[in-house]
Amino acid sequence: MNSIMRAIGPAMDEPEDLMQLVLGMSAVKLFDGLFSGAVGVERERLGEWLDLNSGTLGGESAIRAVHDLVGHAQSFDLSDLEDVPPLDLPDLLPFFENCLVFNRRRPKADGLALSFKTPEDWLTTHAIKKSYENVVFDRKSSPSEGELMGVGHPLMEKALHQSERMLGSLCVLDGLDSPLLVVEISSRVTDTSVPGSRVVAAVVAVGDTFELRRDWEVMQLLGACSLRSEPVAFGSPAPRITGWVEAASEHIQAQLADMKLPFGSPQAKALAVFWPS
Repeated sequence: MNSIMRAIGPAMDEPEDLMQLVLGMSAVKLFDGLFSGAVGVERERLGEWLDLNSGTLGGESAIRAVHDLVGHAQSFDLSDLEDVPPLDLPDLLPFFENCLVFNRRRPKADGLALSFKTPEDWLTTHAIKKSYENVVFDRKSSPSEGELMGVGHPLMEKALHQSERMLGSLCVLDGLDSPLLVVEISSRVTDTSVPGSRVVAAVVAVGDTFELRRDWEVMQLLGACSLRSEPVAFGSPAPRITGWVEAASEHIQAQLADMKLPFGSPQAKALAVFWPS
């Protein structure tokens, strides 16, 4: 409830109306169940238990309920809800480490911590130091263990912005079992009043067939891979790659109608191809 109020309250004339609206969506039996079920829970585990058992509103996903109310759920604290992608700060570590390698830096890894010299192109503000010791990708870490890294940190923003500007659309990876085509699915009808009308997904080869992967599954797949340390000359395999991309694109186009997307008239656009070394 507090998460919902923090996200929407400032934009409402009478925020308390939202409280009544959301409470009204929840059946009385939900609260009866919370009170009766909590009796046998140990005091130390009560907070965790409550979070786990109050992630629905009237049997409906809390995220879906909020999405239906306000059109999107991008500003909410979504931790511990069952339909949130099972990702956390450690899943950002491989991406950030590969960004350093791409910028000709050799980071030193120690568990969920990295030490490195900052790439020259990232040194654009006094908020960014020339080198870092024990930047930690673990929200449970203490300040004494190192500086916490995540989205919003100046260095992570540099890595993201640099990646967004890359023109290349083909990457050869060590550790990838089969080719991967990443696509952006959006609506052909432009409607600025509908936030979130864009989905990133992927097509992966499984034997002689194709399967779809969600955005967070792609992140996990790529997190287990590493960039090639030297450029690759494709030569003759290039036509094979082109043919595979065309077949994968046809597969995703054929699946669009059955994907239960939050918008109509979907279209898919290829973003990148990841190819096994």
